[in-house]
Amino acid sequence: LDLAGNVLKRIGSSRDDSEALNDRDLVFSGEELLVLDSGGTHIQVFDLDCKFLRDIALAYAPTAGEAAIAVGPKGDFYVSSRGASVICVYDHSGALLSSFGGLGTRMGELNSPAGIWFSSSNRVYVADSGNVRVQVFEISQR
Repeated sequence: LDLAGNVLKRIGSSRDDSEALNDRDLVFSGEELLVLDSGGTHIQVFDLDCKFLRDIALAYAPTAGEAAIAVGPKGDFYVSSRGASVICVYDHSGALLSSFGGLGTRMGELNSPAGIWFSSSNRVYVADSGNVRVQVFEISQR
C-alpha cells in the first residue's frame, strides 16, 4: 500500500481460486520474496516486483500445519512444523538438510512451534507456542 492506502502490487487473488497462493508465511531473502504454502510442501519465490520466479517443492513435509519460514545466515530455509513440533532445514533446492526439536516439554523439545527468527550472533529463536516460551538454539558452523 502507498501512504494513501492504495494497493501497489498484489500476488494471487482472493476472487479466483486458480490464482490463490494458499499462503501461510512469507519472508524476504535478498532480492526475493519467499512464500510458504499452508501445507508446508512448497515455497513460491517472487522478485521484488512480485513476478513469479520459481516454485520449490520441499522434499520432506512432516505434517500439515506448518507455521513459519525464515532464512538462516547461510541462506538455508527454516520451516516450523506445528503438527510434528520440529524445525526443518532445507537447502535452496528444497532438499532436507536437517531438523531439530520434537514433541516434548524439556529443553530442546518443542510443542507447536510458530515463529522463527535469527540473530546476527548465529542463534535461532523459536516461538515454542505450545510450551508458552521462546527457545534459543545455536546454529552449527558447517
